[in-house]
Amino acid sequence: EEIQLGLRNFVPVAGRCEIRQLSTCTIIDDCYNSSPEAMQAAIAVLAGRVTRGKRILITGDMLLLGEHSATCHHDIGVSAAASGIDHVLAFGRFAGDVVAGAVEAGFDPDRATAHVKLVTLYSTLNSVLADGDVILIKGSRATHMERVVEWLESRSATSQTARNMTTDTRNQETSVRTE
Repeated sequence: EEIQLGLRNFVPVAGRCEIRQLSTCTIIDDCYNSSPEAMQAAIAVLAGRVTRGKRILITGDMLLLGEHSATCHHDIGVSAAASGIDHVLAFGRFAGDVVAGAVEAGFDPDRATAHVKLVTLYSTLNSVLADGDVILIKGSRATHMERVVEWLESRSATSQTARNMTTDTRNQETSVRTE
């Protein structure tokens, strides 16, 4: 009984595989930190997630890998391709290595993009994002991937406000017609 109560009251550490349901999509916020092993595990979580939309992986650089950085990022791309997810958006200095690994492993090059600026990542994400999508965001702490989470939350809130305004307008038009 105590264990059940503890599990019900469990609050994950922010940015550690925290699932956030927004009005338009689901975010798996795992941007607290990253390593090759943790990235592989997170990809498996995303791939196993049931959704009516797409599964989108957004990676930030994994730091402190030294001379193995390019190879480790390439391997993440290979794993992403094998996982069955729908899109890979890579951000940072090693983003090209992630995309190269994915494409070399057979991933559709139109669904794998490398970004060194957040504004281009946001633009790409905005063009592929649809209701029902699940987005995993993961990268080393120093890459500040929480900015992507914040952007998605802001986008979702703006979208919800616009939907509410449209519904209110329709309701007002209906009440005017019926009077």
